[in-house]
Amino acid sequence: MYARRRTVGGLSNTKFMETAPTAHDGETTCQVVDAGDVAAVRAITPHAALVALVDADDSESAIDAQLAGADVVVPVRGDVDESTLSAAMDAARAIATRRDQATNANRRAAHELGTAYLSVGMIAELIGGANRARGDQLRRLASEGATLAWRAARPSRAPVSLRLVDIVDALGELADSPSHAVSGPVVEVCGADAAMAIVNPADFATAIQHIISNSTIAGATTVSIEVRDSGSHVEIAVVDDGYGPPVGIELDDLVQPFFSGWPQSQDGLGLTMATEFAESGGGDLRLSARADARGMMVVMRLPRAHRNSPGNGERATRRSPVVDPLRAQAEILETIARREPVSQSLDLVVRAMQTQLPGSICSILLLDPVNGTLSHGAGTDLPPPYRRFIDGVSIGPTAGSCGVAAYSRAPVVATDISTDDRWVDYRAVALQHGLRSCWSTPILDADGGQVLGTFAVYHDHPWLPTHEAAELVDRFTYIASIAIGTHTLFSRLQESESRFRSAFAGAGVGMAVMNLDGVLQEINPTLEAMLGAQATGRYLSEFLGADDIGVVRSMVAQAVQDARGGKGGTFRLSDVQVCPAGEPTSLVRAAMSGSIVMSHEGQPVHFCVELFDLTERHRMVQAEHEQAVAEAASKAKTDLLALVSHEIRTPLNAVIGFAQLMQLETLSTQRRAEGVEHILASGRHLMQLINDLVDLSGAETGQLELRTEAVRSVNVIADSVEIVAGLAETKEIAIVVRTAAPHSWVRADPYRLRQVLINIIGNAVKFTPPGGRVEISTELGAIKISDSGPGIDPDDMADLFVPFRRLGARRSEGSGLGLALSHQLMRAMDGHLDVDSAPGAGATFWVRLPPASLGIAGTDDQIVDFDHQA
Repeated sequence: MYARRRTVGGLSNTKFMETAPTAHDGETTCQVVDAGDVAAVRAITPHAALVALVDADDSESAIDAQLAGADVVVPVRGDVDESTLSAAMDAARAIATRRDQATNANRRAAHELGTAYLSVGMIAELIGGANRARGDQLRRLASEGATLAWRAARPSRAPVSLRLVDIVDALGELADSPSHAVSGPVVEVCGADAAMAIVNPADFATAIQHIISNSTIAGATTVSIEVRDSGSHVEIAVVDDGYGPPVGIELDDLVQPFFSGWPQSQDGLGLTMATEFAESGGGDLRLSARADARGMMVVMRLPRAHRNSPGNGERATRRSPVVDPLRAQAEILETIARREPVSQSLDLVVRAMQTQLPGSICSILLLDPVNGTLSHGAGTDLPPPYRRFIDGVSIGPTAGSCGVAAYSRAPVVATDISTDDRWVDYRAVALQHGLRSCWSTPILDADGGQVLGTFAVYHDHPWLPTHEAAELVDRFTYIASIAIGTHTLFSRLQESESRFRSAFAGAGVGMAVMNLDGVLQEINPTLEAMLGAQATGRYLSEFLGADDIGVVRSMVAQAVQDARGGKGGTFRLSDVQVCPAGEPTSLVRAAMSGSIVMSHEGQPVHFCVELFDLTERHRMVQAEHEQAVAEAASKAKTDLLALVSHEIRTPLNAVIGFAQLMQLETLSTQRRAEGVEHILASGRHLMQLINDLVDLSGAETGQLELRTEAVRSVNVIADSVEIVAGLAETKEIAIVVRTAAPHSWVRADPYRLRQVLINIIGNAVKFTPPGGRVEISTELGAIKISDSGPGIDPDDMADLFVPFRRLGARRSEGSGLGLALSHQLMRAMDGHLDVDSAPGAGATFWVRLPPASLGIAGTDDQIVDFDHQA
């Protein structure tokens, strides 16, 4: 589709522009422009295909258009034939596509070549220590390869657009214009009145700046540039008063890629690029040392263009800007640094741009990335009704210059709004308020990844931006991106800080910020209530329990070390003691965690500490535990009372029964004697049961009276065996005492120790089958009793020392208090009663007590044998 744009001058050479395709359709954009506009359009769209329309009678315009970068030049006389124009556009696309393909292929080949030789250099470094000669050889090869890769990419760096330039005029602008100001030496330009050459102006300025930068590195204070017209060439001689070339360096080496020669860190491409520029234009670059050994001279030769400069040889007058752009930039950057409202910074950008482009109206729109709409940011000179109309416009492929620029992320030039298809929905309002052309450039963030808004330049007449205007817009668009990005950054920081402050102040957990020395710099209300109002400025360790200070310091130090090593930097303690207001009498239990706060340089600077009060939780747990203990104790008491009642009732019933029987007068003397015997036996059993219960209760409550002294083990064993000997003899059971340690003394109450041994030995005799064996031996601090009985089932071991529990075959014998009482008596004497048994293998008990070292001589080992057959 083609849209008629405008008529140029008196010619009817109507300019056409193909509707720009979207970025994803892959088709090369083609633009049809007037010959005089080629340079400006090429600067904005370097990869587009361009068709230039020129007056068929103006051959110089055709040459200029070709130099400026037109792919196809179409001479026009009268109306433009659309079929001819269509063919020209197809040809332009083919040329542009081939040019881009060749450039990209050349660039890729150079990249691959450079990568290969970079690998060679890495290999050289790896083997350099093992084989120095081989390493040096590979380094030279890598260096030569880097040079080859640089030179191989040279065609891809060739300028697309060239112009006829007055070299003297261009150098004057370079020396005077703030946009090309060179810091360091004073630059003076002299020589011919006019010297024309065909170059790319921006590349020429860059090449001269590289030469001047080399002079600056050499310590020059003054640089003189003389322009000479030799007839076939224009010679630019750059002479400085610096130190001259580096000592021991050949001049030819200074123009080699990646070779600097200066001690300062340089990329070594400055003079190389200047040489490449001269050679790409058919000229050359020569270096020479000055005769007075002070400074150096660089002579660039360019082919002379045999055409007059603009104005029939008269120097074109350079318009000085009304306001210094650098001063305007400095003012804008100052407002950004002072964190003034972003609207103020953007207004300064708009005013500065309007000053540089008289007759223009500039504006900035800001993009809402969520809704995809543009809203007013700056530009009060736009007519208010128009400004309100476009406020909130959605971006898209037909949303005017600004909407399309934000959508396509590329500059959009609507030379004439009245015929531009992208302005269909906004054309009437724009023309109504005198806006005829609009050039919009997207404002990208610092990384170039996100569109922040658009920068628009309006005129009241059809207008196409010049190369100088494009440079100005690029500069001020970048400054606008800094202003918007900085404002966005600080807004996010303020929002983040506000959220943190809100969470910090309202958190139900105690929070603090402390430095790496452990000083509390800021605490929230929760922690203030926990530590006291005067905690800020004091060390955290002042509020910790004595046992926790060292642990916390160690974990904080480890967290700092981890953070510096890139391992995070956090710590956590599940339970620490905190002293409110530094009072150790009122401890608080808390869980503590902390994390490192890093600086922008990646160094730890603060700690964020959290303290969660666990006191109430511990109280609840303790209360639940105490309740469970109380309930268990109550149940145990109930069970014990039931068991005691049962155990006491049995002998008591026997006493009462036999006493009632004796009241009968018909009893014989023998039956009466038997009854008395039963009453006495039951009374004795009842008395023993009561005594055992009293002893058990006293042992459990710690109220049992003990008289601890040094007791010789063999003596108390002998006393105990003598008491149970009758029962052993009756059952034909042998009791063997082996005193391997006759001098073993222990600390115990002799009466209570004998009570324990009688219970254990008595049980062993009682439950060992007739003809069995009970062995007793002494060890240091222990007495061992083993029997050959049936043993104890593993399932019964847990209830072995529980009162009134009769286990296995023993359920019908005894009161069930003997072992329970023995166990408690041993604990009361700081001893232990241990057992080891298995079904069918008998049982072994160990009575362990603290040893008593008296040094008393003992007797030899003895065996006390109660075997009834002995």
